[in-house]
Amino acid sequence: GCVSVGTKRKLFLEDSTTAAAPTKKEKKKVPKKTTKAKPSPNHGKLTPKMRQELERDLREVRRCFAEQQGCEEYKVFQNRCLQELVANCPQNKAQLLKCWGMGNKRAQYYGSTILATIRPYLAGGRVTPQRA
Repeated sequence: GCVSVGTKRKLFLEDSTTAAAPTKKEKKKVPKKTTKAKPSPNHGKLTPKMRQELERDLREVRRCFAEQQGCEEYKVFQNRCLQELVANCPQNKAQLLKCWGMGNKRAQYYGSTILATIRPYLAGGRVTPQRA
């Protein structure tokens, strides 16, 4: 009655000579493999220093939007999205939508500012990003 099969197995049947098959609870979960963003052809145009500056500028854009809306920065877009923006360097809305976490709504609200921030880096220089 009161004792489950798994508990009985642990208490009475565990022997060094006979190994019982693990129960569902005993099986360890295997962590899912996460896929990182594959760098786009535009990625190679940026030096490591330019990528750092671009990431800093995108964080600043995110901070400004969060202040305007009175919310946390991660609600504007998360760090993973920011990393994909730096890795992919989207040049238009279609490419922007391929970045993780960037849906139609976010692309509509923040897309033009994000693209305006990225564009000067792809042109080979850095210009102060436009503020929304």
